[in-house]
Amino acid sequence: MLLPIMNPKPVAPIELLEMIFCGCKTNCNTSRCSCKKAGIKCSYSCKNCNGQSCENASNSHKVILESDTEERQDDIEDNENLWNDEINDLQEEEVDESQTEN
Repeated sequence: MLLPIMNPKPVAPIELLEMIFCGCKTNCNTSRCSCKKAGIKCSYSCKNCNGQSCENASNSHKVILESDTEERQDDIEDNENLWNDEINDLQEEEVDESQTEN
């Protein structure tokens, strides 16, 4: 039984791939998409979809966007925790001060 061997290398040098982009006004799902014709995924260079909002978008772009969103959410949660800790510390100081005054 013959099995295909997947090539991990890009289909062309990165410099060349960066020169190929589409100007599709739809979701890049037809053979009219120049990226799809060239056998590559849409990238940030594409005029309308920016390699993000089409059916030919690279999964790596989607993963990057998702991880960026997760990182931002983690940063927000960390900041909220810091503020909550700071508020708790201030409240404890106020309680300690009021107890020492009495």
